[in-house]
Amino acid sequence: MGFDVIQVLLKSMVVLRVTDCRGRCARQLRIGMRSIGFWMLAILHPQNLVVSSVQAGTADRPNIVFILADDLGYGDLGCYGATDLKTPNLDRLADDGVTFTDFYANAPVCSPTRAAFLSGRYQQRIGLDNALYYQEMGRGLPSDAMTVADDLRASGCTTGLSGKWHLGYDFTRQPLQQGFDHFFGLLGGNHHYFKHMDRIGVPDLWLDNKPIEREGYSTA
Repeated sequence: MGFDVIQVLLKSMVVLRVTDCRGRCARQLRIGMRSIGFWMLAILHPQNLVVSSVQAGTADRPNIVFILADDLGYGDLGCYGATDLKTPNLDRLADDGVTFTDFYANAPVCSPTRAAFLSGRYQQRIGLDNALYYQEMGRGLPSDAMTVADDLRASGCTTGLSGKWHLGYDFTRQPLQQGFDHFFGLLGGNHHYFKHMDRIGVPDLWLDNKPIEREGYSTA
């Protein structure tokens, strides 16, 4: 299932030397994991990278936040050269951490990208090589799939997801049945910013396994 590296991570702490894309001096990064949180999308604490197994000592293992941003171009952040867009918070994360010159997603659209990241499998192998349609049932992450969230939770981590899911409407395909302890967001690909319904008029805002109503703005 592609989770050997996760098992190594959960039992390991390694030291890695990395040079960022702007040529600053190499950094030593201590790597470990304690719990994982998903705010669907690619920023790791600078302490967290993965590569080989060296037995972890008693040092605390930091939390990880993984951010997946749809339709974010390489040059849309200040830390990557954008002058027309202001992204001070993300720029600060880059300044305090590590930036990379190359990173490739497995697909250009929503559902396949998420499916491959969570399952460790090519999207074609699980029948999800295009985006799910609104309220489409019977397709998404396999109900019996092992996800990275399942694996981390089995190792004692607490997992949570906030934002867009887009990996299945069926109950068995929803976040809490796919390894997450907590979920707040939408099951579909997008919803109305204020009314929180999808494009065919179905309300789509959830807290864990329950649909909810909330006032306020959502950019999903």
